[in-house]
Amino acid sequence: MQPASPDDRDPTTTENPSLPKGVSVDDTTRTVRVPVRMVLHEFRRVLALADEYERVEIASNGRVVLIAHTPHPGEVAADELAGRGLVPADWRTRQAALRRRLATLPTTTRPGTVDPTAAVRTDRQDDGRTP
Repeated sequence: MQPASPDDRDPTTTENPSLPKGVSVDDTTRTVRVPVRMVLHEFRRVLALADEYERVEIASNGRVVLIAHTPHPGEVAADELAGRGLVPADWRTRQAALRRRLATLPTTTRPGTVDPTAAVRTDRQDDGRTP
């Protein structure tokens, strides 16, 4: 596959003169694309770009071969809590198991005899929000 010519590139992608040749930036998606050789020879600079942008695409011969993105702030916070012993150390495994379970559950419920309004009233009474 041939590398994309400058005319074929996404118009939102720009070459930044302060960055090395071959590095392009898409400010709309907070993405930077770097060539594999930059990862091999200037890894610290790639890490700095990862701090600056949300997503780093690593390209070989113009094709994206790897996408790296910054961790979600919630995951960082959960890792810190796990490090302090406030949440289980295997929280990622548990979360993955929960996601697998939720993915297998039916998306709709079967029709039942319970009136939805009555269920809400009962819930509110249990919470003490209604007399």
